[in-house]
Amino acid sequence: MVATQNVNERRRHVPMRRCVVCRESKPQGEMLRLARDESGAYRYDARRRMGGRGTWVCHACAAAAVQED
Repeated sequence: MVATQNVNERRRHVPMRRCVVCRESKPQGEMLRLARDESGAYRYDARRRMGGRGTWVCHACAAAAVQED
């Protein structure tokens, strides 16, 4: 009976995003989204609701970029 329950469970779709720096694909929840604001500057979009396509960066690449500055 246990095997039947596993077959009937629905699997959730996990959106994948590609880091613009290292080009590695990861689940959306593991990525940071940057989007341009009205002034043209890139801003961190924590809620993922800003307009436009946005740019996705993985945590490792974002940390490396911050250390370079």
